[in-house]
This record gives sequence, structure tokens and C-alpha cells, in this order.
Amino acid sequence: STIETIRRRWEGALPPQVVLGIGDDAAVLRPAAGRRLLVSTDLLTEGVHFDARVPPRALGRKALLVNLSDIAAMGGIPRAFLSALALPRETETHFVEELYAGFEEISRAYRVPLVGGDLSASPAGIFLCVTILGEARRVVERRGAAVGDLVCVTGTLGDAALGRRKMLEAESEASPLRENPDLAFLWERHLSPTPRLEAGNLLAGEGLASAMIDISDGLLGDLAHILKESGVAARIFRERIPRSPAYRRLCGGDDHDALTGGEDYELLFTVPRQRQAEVDAIARRTRTDITVIGWIERGEGIRLVDEAGGESRVAPSGYRHFG
Repeated sequence: STIETIRRRWEGALPPQVVLGIGDDAAVLRPAAGRRLLVSTDLLTEGVHFDARVPPRALGRKALLVNLSDIAAMGGIPRAFLSALALPRETETHFVEELYAGFEEISRAYRVPLVGGDLSASPAGIFLCVTILGEARRVVERRGAAVGDLVCVTGTLGDAALGRRKMLEAESEASPLRENPDLAFLWERHLSPTPRLEAGNLLAGEGLASAMIDISDGLLGDLAHILKESGVAARIFRERIPRSPAYRRLCGGDDHDALTGGEDYELLFTVPRQRQAEVDAIARRTRTDITVIGWIERGEGIRLVDEAGGESRVAPSGYRHFG
């Protein structure tokens, strides 16, 4: 059966934190002493988060990667995950096999076993829910940013959103990925985000990050979450926002995707100004680009400074499911 096929993928020796995995009414985990349990879940819906352009193996990969990013944003280490899948009865078995092959690929790469889940028929469309469990010695919340803190991001922004938008524009073209390496790079960034687990764990464990979040809904929207929870404002410099070479070549001078596009799953965090050298050391140690894009101020909202020095107050726009 499909369930047995899934179960066999994770048979064998379990990591020490898993006492009992797939096959019982509940999984049993052994938490490490002195650590806090982290739990996060994400729901992916056909027609909202993905469509037929996304191969099932890539969907499985991404579904687990974005959950790993949530653990990174809290400064934790992932320990196990569960999946729940609802799909129409006419869905081919090959789809399920490829989906769980994607799960397995990321599961093995990050040593995060599947320990349970559920499978159900759906009257319309595919629904995929992943729940991830992790641990952290020290947790970083969204609140905690203080006046004078630097605002930092990992990696580059806008790649995922621009990649998805350009794929929609080019879907009528013959073999657009083979013909345009920049688009292929951006599309891969959309399908396979990089969870910044090592950087997040060090930023939290060494007490550097005062507040942190992963960028799922866009820079401005997710920064607004930190500002609201912390009761502060931010000044962001447009020219400092990191963009990849591929993004710069394809964006046509429009940085909307870098500001509000979302799905980059990079870390956005604040850190006391006097500890910037320690953040730079973590960047070198983890081989992660970390860029200071602004700082925290008194007040409310976000002030965006352009290349000429002019500033404007911007709305915290980002992706919203319900307006």
C-alpha cells in the first residue's frame, strides 16, 4: 500500500532523539536536557502555494525546507517532522511516491526523520501539511528589537518571487529554463530555499540576535512583524538590500520583489550595533552572506531611504491570504 511504501522509506536505525517513529498512535521523542521544544506547521494548498508547474518531488523538498526555515528563525535545531496529505482519489500513485521522495531527500540531508502523519482523500485539490519539531537552548522571538539595533538579512532577496513571476510570463515560450540561465537560477531559488539553520542557531546560541524571523511574506511585511512586537520603528536603505546578479539582470530596475515578494526564507534579524563584529564572524564561519540594511529607531513603521537620500514612509506590504 501507499502507506507501507512511505513507511519503508524511513525504516532502519532512528536517531537517538526518536524513541518510536512511524507505525503507532503517536511518535515518541526524547528531548535533550535543558532545551526547549519548538513546534511549527505549514499548510500548502494547490492553486495557492503550488500548481502543475511544480513537480511533486520539488514540492516535497520545498514543503520540508520551509518548515526547517521556521526552526532556523527561532534559533533551533530540527529533530523530526510529520506530514498530512489530502488528495483527490484519481491522483496517480507516482505523484505520492515522488512527493515523499522529495521529503526523503531533504530528511536525509538534514537528518530529520519522518515520525508520523496522515493520508486522506480530498474532494477537490491537493492539501499538504508539514509539522516540524525542534529544540533550542536559547530561543529568539520576533519581539526584542531595541532602538539602535542593526537590521540584518542573510542571503539575497527577491529571487523566489521574481523567479515565479518570470516563469508565469515565460510559460508560453519553448524551454525557457534551458534558454535563460538567470531564470533557471531564480526558479530554483523559488523551489529550493536554503534554511539558515547553522547561522540561526549561532545567532541565538551566542545571544546576538535580539529579534528574528524568516522572510516568507516579504521583507517589508515580515519586518513589520518584528517592529509591531517590539514597539519600535526602522530605517531601511534601499541600496543596501542584497540582490543576486540574476535578479539584477532580470528585474528591469524594479525592486518590488526584493521588498515585498516573499518566499525567500532568509533570516531577518536585529542585533546590537556593538556586536556587529561577532555577526561578521558567524557569516564567515557559516559561509553565509549577512548584510546590514538599516537600523531600529523610536516610533512606528518603516522609513525607506532611496539612493539619493530621500526617504518615505512605506506600508508593511507583503503576501496576505485574506486581504
